[in-house]
Amino acid sequence: MCCGVVKMLDWILSLLEPISVGVIVKIDTQRISVYAITSKEAA
Repeated sequence: MCCGVVKMLDWILSLLEPISVGVIVKIDTQRISVYAITSKEAA
């Protein structure tokens, strides 16, 4: 029983991993573009 739950959680996490990586990359690129815009305005 316990092992089945762990396997299921592992499977769910493996499905969610690419999604979360994509979200993190999206947030990172947005932050970088905002930073680039503000540094251009400052300069």
